[in-house]
Amino acid sequence: MLNKKEIKKIRLNFPILYNKKFNNKIIYLDNASTTQKPKNLINSIKYYYYNYNSNINRYNNNLSNKTTILINKTRNYIKKFINAKSKNEIIFTKNTTESINLISNSLKFTKNNEIIITYLEHHSNILPWLKLKKIKKIKKINIININKKYNISLKDISKKLNKNTRLISITHISNVFGTILPIKNIVKTIKRFNKQILILLDGAQSIGHIPIDVQELNIDYFVFSAHKIYGPTGLGILYGKKKKLKILKKYQLGGNMVKDVNLKRRLYLKIPNKFEAGTPNISSIISFYSVLKYLNKINLYNIYLYEKKILDYIKYKLLKINKIILYGTDKINNSSILSFNIKNINSFDVGYILNNYGIYVRTGYHCAQPLFNKLNIKQGSIRISLGIYNNYNEIDKFIYYLLKIIN
Repeated sequence: MLNKKEIKKIRLNFPILYNKKFNNKIIYLDNASTTQKPKNLINSIKYYYYNYNSNINRYNNNLSNKTTILINKTRNYIKKFINAKSKNEIIFTKNTTESINLISNSLKFTKNNEIIITYLEHHSNILPWLKLKKIKKIKKINIININKKYNISLKDISKKLNKNTRLISITHISNVFGTILPIKNIVKTIKRFNKQILILLDGAQSIGHIPIDVQELNIDYFVFSAHKIYGPTGLGILYGKKKKLKILKKYQLGGNMVKDVNLKRRLYLKIPNKFEAGTPNISSIISFYSVLKYLNKINLYNIYLYEKKILDYIKYKLLKINKIILYGTDKINNSSILSFNIKNINSFDVGYILNNYGIYVRTGYHCAQPLFNKLNIKQGSIRISLGIYNNYNEIDKFIYYLLKIIN
């Protein structure tokens, strides 16, 4: 477990935490939206543009050769980070959203196919499937309900499985409640019913908070965004088992993904290049390596234990306040996210006032409106989401100003 001295050292690596607003240092509690960036990332991006800015795969160019080598270095490190079998199972995209859209647009469906999602999904894992249903590429979307612990039941999944089920697309950790879904058991339940059903796991909220082993989870696809794990914006990752990537048709066409072209025929490169048309976000890909290496030194399991301890402290403090409505108090299956409301006070107003004190939370529907509609929570919620740099002193200040607002 990380101690105070280690957290202090980590905090010094994030420059934005020492900016001041209204004479207060920033207290950033909106990490589920995007995390702040460490010095090594910022310096790595700067170093790239100062020293070897060039496009990739231009093999008669020394700068391009260096850039191409570094891109592959990051790809290989991501492979190790999530324990994929091959670096060729790692596809670079723009973000989690694009990765999901790549699969929804590239996977073959029949009109009888059905897809399973849950009420816990982000809009990015709802809208692409609704589109398929609207244009009649699939027959039905089955939605798994949530229980009193804001988790899902394996029995409900079993009930929704049938001979037409093609794919289940599911979040790993809820971006509203921080609920960690029992993915291993879900996968076993699905594969026991039919091994051909594909499993897509949205890891946007899990990648920076718990260790990921895609082989152990036995999922077919795993997607996440670099900016959720202290990395740069504009970079997403799509992992797919090699056999499962081969069944996807080409998503976009252009440079960097073709072997030979004339006006009568086209020969395309193999995976991963097949899905990476055009110039990628080179500086983001290269600099992401420094972030993953940094996090590996800290150890994701240590991060999980530390954030969980802070989260339990927040729950303890909030439960002592009478007007607080807390959503999801399960101590076992919760990650770094917590949602709540205050009776008779609009969530937006709370966020707006906290902002004036230099405290940043998220308010509203968190891109999960079907969930809030299902629970009949009309104003959305106030969401706290933790990062590795948050500490007890910040939480005490947050509670102090929250009580001030209530009073």
